[in-house]
This record gives sequence, C-alpha cells and structure tokens, in this order.
Amino acid sequence: MANSGLDRRLRQLQRRAEQFLAGQGRLHEAEEVLLELAKLAPRGEGAWAFALRHLAELQLEAHPWRASLHLRELRVEGWETSETAAIFGLAQAMLGNFDAASQAYHRAVHQDPKNPWYRHNLGHILDEALGLPTQAWPHLKIAAELLPDEPEVQDSLEHCKGRIERRNERIKRAMSRRKRDTSVALRDASNAGASDDGHADQQDNRQAAVTLIDTATPVPPRLTSGLLGPQEKRRDAQSSRARRPGCQGSRAAEFQLRALLPSAGQRRAVRLLCGRWLAAQGRVRSGSKRDQAFENEVAPSILAAAVYLAVADGNQSCVTQSVLAKWQGLSPSTVSKAVSDVRRFLALG
Repeated sequence: MANSGLDRRLRQLQRRAEQFLAGQGRLHEAEEVLLELAKLAPRGEGAWAFALRHLAELQLEAHPWRASLHLRELRVEGWETSETAAIFGLAQAMLGNFDAASQAYHRAVHQDPKNPWYRHNLGHILDEALGLPTQAWPHLKIAAELLPDEPEVQDSLEHCKGRIERRNERIKRAMSRRKRDTSVALRDASNAGASDDGHADQQDNRQAAVTLIDTATPVPPRLTSGLLGPQEKRRDAQSSRARRPGCQGSRAAEFQLRALLPSAGQRRAVRLLCGRWLAAQGRVRSGSKRDQAFENEVAPSILAAAVYLAVADGNQSCVTQSVLAKWQGLSPSTVSKAVSDVRRFLALG
C-alpha cells in the first residue's frame, strides 16, 4: 500500500515537472519539483533518471558543476544517452576540463554517429581546446558534410585545415634542419644495407620532428564558439572564462567557485580564509578589502582546502576532498596535506 502511494506521488511530481518544463517562465518551479522527485524516487529507476536528466539541463548554464554531478550519477546507473553525454561534455568544457569534455563527446558520437553537432563539438574541442587538429579533422569533415549550409561548422573545418597545414609545414622545416645535420652520414651510405639504415634515419628524423612540433605547439586555453549548435550559443558565453584544472587566471577561480558554491555566504567564507592565508604569507596586506577575490591568488591546493574547511568542514557530500581534488586537477593526497596545513595555520591564529 505504501509503495502504491509512493508511485502515485512520483507520477504526480513527474507530470507537474513536465508541465512546468513545457510552460514559458516556469523553469524555477520545474527545478523545485524535480529536486523533490529526485529525492523521493528510488535510485536507478525511471523517475529518478528523469529528474536528474532535466535538473542537469536546467542547472547547466549557472551551475555546470552541479549538472556534471547529476549526469555522472546517470552514467553510473546505466542511464547515459548520447544527449546526456553531450550535456556532460558541455558542462566539463564550461569548467575548463577539456579532456573530460572530449571523452564525453566521444561517447555521444559513438551512440549517435550521424548527429552533426556532436561531431562538430568533439572536433572543435580537439582542435581548439586540446591542440589536436589531425584527430579533429575526420569529425569536423563529417559534420561539414552533414551541415553544408551551416557557417559555423564550415568555419571550424577551415580553421582545422589551416592548423594542419601549418603543422605540416613546421614538420617539414624541422625535418630539413635535421637532414642537414645528418647529411654527411647519409652521403656515406654506399651499399644497400647502409641505404636501409639511411631510410631508418629518415623515419627517425620525421618522428623526432613530429615530436618536436607537438611539444612546442601551445594548447589553446579556451573554446571560442557554441557547442550545441546555433540554438544553444548562449550557453557557451561562460566557456571563454573557463580554465584548466589547477591553473590560476584572472577571475577564473572566482567563476568556478560560483559554480561549486551557490551560496554567497559560503563563497565569502572561502575568500576570507584565502585572504588570511595570503596575509600570513606576506603576499597581501592584512587590511585588504574583505570582499577581494583572494581565491584567484592562492595555489589550487590551498583553494581546495579553503573550500573544504569553510563549508562545514567538508560535511556536504558535494565538497569532499576527493571531489575537490578532481575539481582542481590534483591528487587527493595533495589536497589532504593542504587541509592539514591550513588547519594548523588556523589553530595558530
């Protein structure tokens, strides 16, 4: 009987959520209903998956970290689709985690290989964010064939083509330099065996040149165009401010802190703790403004420790040391040591 009552309540909540999602200007009400549905529905069942799927989409723009957590849960329980994988990829791109974003779009493409936007988004990330134009080319080429009249897709293809051509030219120049350095040895190769060795040397020259170019080519730090197609361009506005985990930049840490901690009070507590730490290190004056974005100045491990200690000492499930380590691209042991260091500092203070 109890189960029957719960099932009826879950159906009611899902219908209400569907009505709010379909209506204009009712997304806040939809989010509240979905949160209740996710809390009541048994984990792994359809109503639970429905709630997390739509919560992720609603929270994606303002809170990509929260959206990522919902989508990761769906994947763990076997509910990932090509669409949820693509949304997860976008969330990770907004957070600056481009390796995770490319992996997610690879999964989306595997499930729906004829979707041109999944192909475009994957190629765009590989080309512009990860500096891998040769891997991006086949995906962008397929996307351009499927969307011949879409300017953004055609532009991405041309951009990738230009990068490949420039990369090949650099490889040729590097090979020429190496050939000049070994020209005496190659001229002395007068028999077949020596010729074979010379051929091997040429292959080594090309491989060394490719390695040289790959390591010398800088990796672009951000995405520059929409990820879900023209109708979703507004969602990419934040990606230009995203950063790679563990790298500090102007206002980048503040942006990601907002995604992790929606409460202004929590963020202020983190900033104050970071400010106290910097003042103790002599890097800022103790009288600096209390609302300054000190999280942009501290090391990633100290920022993670400050979040852990400022937010109920890590009692919230979303801010464990393990999660914070992934957030900053660090090892859990590094975050644990930083937490211990900051704890000792607070005890002395």
